[in-house]
Amino acid sequence: MLVGASSSRGFKGLRVAFLPLTKALAFIISHPYTYKLLMTSNHYDSASGEVIPGLWVGNLMSVSKMLQLQENSNKETHLTIISVLSNPNLIRLVSDILEQNRLKLLATRNDANSHTIRIRHEIIELKDLAETDLLPVLPHVLMLIDDALGCHTTSSSGNDGISNDVNQQIICLVHCARGASRSVSIVIAYLLSRHESRFKSFEDALQQVRRVRSVAQPNIGFSLALQRFEKTLREERREQDKNCSSS
Repeated sequence: MLVGASSSRGFKGLRVAFLPLTKALAFIISHPYTYKLLMTSNHYDSASGEVIPGLWVGNLMSVSKMLQLQENSNKETHLTIISVLSNPNLIRLVSDILEQNRLKLLATRNDANSHTIRIRHEIIELKDLAETDLLPVLPHVLMLIDDALGCHTTSSSGNDGISNDVNQQIICLVHCARGASRSVSIVIAYLLSRHESRFKSFEDALQQVRRVRSVAQPNIGFSLALQRFEKTLREERREQDKNCSSS
């Protein structure tokens, strides 16, 4: 039977229902590696981690996990999900998950115990290849994270942009398929760019991510690009300091 077909068949007196699946989910199940990634429990348990307050990094499974966490919370939630993917079927899968969640929220919005969850979904199309140029996507995606966290200044201002309202939480999840290279690279760039007083080098930022995501390892091309990014930031700040001291 084709994956996604709807029927039932007898088995020793029992009837087992085969529910219809979305095309995206059918794709996942028909690709052994991706299916194993999603269904292996240790991947689920370590699907995501909070790198700094409000900023999370994770794999494909982390989208569902994050939604479940917010459903069990009693706080008003502003959740931004940044999907760093290239496979259209995986992009469709995430979109399907979010759409199903939206419909579920609509169905329960009048419940006495319901709370507001605002979800924003952004897609960054990026291949996890050594020859992929990471740097051109950084300005846009870093601004998306700024917007998600409500933070438009660097850490030197002393303001991390996170709401002080105890009844509200602001979360930005950056994820890719495995949560090892693309999403990690984006988060490292954010730490270097926006929190330079804490993370002065690529290695500093990478170690911070590994504290919550042990499999974090940008591919060689992304690693070299991030080291160039670090050097460019350092030169820009040195030039700014020089201009300030001379004025």
